[in-house]
Amino acid sequence: MKILQIRKEEEHELNIKLVAGSLLALMLGVAIGMPILTQNLVFGEPPKVYAEVVYAYFGLQPFSENVSGLYGRQVISYVFILNVTNLSNQPVIVNSFEVSAAKSIRFINATDGYINATEPIDFVWDNITQVRYMGKGGVGYGGSNGIVRRSEDFPEGNAYYWSSNASKLVALTGLVEISDLALDALRVGKIFVFSHVGGKVYEGRLSISGAYVIKGIELEIVQGREFVYNTLLKADQRLHIPSDGTGVFVSGS
Repeated sequence: MKILQIRKEEEHELNIKLVAGSLLALMLGVAIGMPILTQNLVFGEPPKVYAEVVYAYFGLQPFSENVSGLYGRQVISYVFILNVTNLSNQPVIVNSFEVSAAKSIRFINATDGYINATEPIDFVWDNITQVRYMGKGGVGYGGSNGIVRRSEDFPEGNAYYWSSNASKLVALTGLVEISDLALDALRVGKIFVFSHVGGKVYEGRLSISGAYVIKGIELEIVQGREFVYNTLLKADQRLHIPSDGTGVFVSGS
């Protein structure tokens, strides 16, 4: 009987050791696997990214009567240079860009998705920069007498990467027909520009929080046909713009 009791005690002690060993192995597995499970998770608020128009060019194109389809049309070429800055401590992918220019652009109060119809669309020009980070609440934006509105979405393979606190230049260029009112706004030389970028956290699905930026700019007018806003370049510097607009750099002293 004593021998049987001793064997039962030994079996019980062995079972305890096996259970303890299994728990220890499980804990070690979780501890080792945890960095793999959490390395792609981002906690807290989405990273903020700020994009501001630092250079703009509008050129009225002189088409002769020998140019089929374009003669007699009011067409401008345009160049917008955005300085895009990742304000967070996380790397991000920015692949959605939006920019506009108009006689009037402003933030508008909205309730449940409906714009307050009593708010005026036009307002007095000033050179103050306004910034919003849109949440679920009621803030929208709108404008009138638009000159250019352009958005660009780059495919996933052409995504543009920003490391923490990095700034890079992005160009949006093109050709567009404009109205008499839009051309008049250019010739007055005081307009508004709007900029916004979108994207996501690098190696994650969390969307970034791109700033919505509206500011009044004053244009330099060259012979009534070219209109330039420049806070980027010195007189002896030049812009170099690649075909996709995502690798802009400045040369010169």
